[in-house]
Amino acid sequence: MRLKLKLARYKPIGVNAHFHLMMLADLMNRVYSDEDDINFEDYLVRKDLQHYRNHVKNSQHKRVDLTRTTANGGLNFSYAPSYGIRPSVEEVGRGVRCLINCE
Repeated sequence: MRLKLKLARYKPIGVNAHFHLMMLADLMNRVYSDEDDINFEDYLVRKDLQHYRNHVKNSQHKRVDLTRTTANGGLNFSYAPSYGIRPSVEEVGRGVRCLINCE
């Protein structure tokens, strides 16, 4: 389901196909606090969900594992998803091809 949601934004076609495929693989392996198209309750473990809620509520950025900043200079957090599968770029590519070619 998450792959389908992200595929709508990062279509691996054209000049940016390889870049978008790498972005899809990254998004399958991490959940970022600036994602606006997901329900965090579905993808985060309880501890990370509580941290995310505190982050949104208080705008306090005390977590150590920061990975990037947002466009407006705010801090962005990444979390391990609650599901146990961490697909590689090749596995994501196979999944995308199956979604595109399957009837």
